[in-house]
Amino acid sequence: VADTLGVGSHGFFLNRFEGQLHSVPFRSPSEHFKPKSLGQQTAVVVTPSGHEVFTDTLNRICVRFHWDRLSQDGELGSCWLR
Repeated sequence: VADTLGVGSHGFFLNRFEGQLHSVPFRSPSEHFKPKSLGQQTAVVVTPSGHEVFTDTLNRICVRFHWDRLSQDGELGSCWLR
């Protein structure tokens, strides 16, 4: 090591590695808590303009939750429900 560092150089370096087989998929540990729903939530049924009732091919309706601030008027809502 002294030959590599040169004359007058000093120092210490420690490294540790952990390996995993390439064939094993990597998944980082889940270190955050998932939010829990404490009960029922209310929502408003939304439809495209000109439709009184609008369902998709699976007969679901589209709703917009009251807490959904990203949806804008004129758009379909947050999710499809049965």
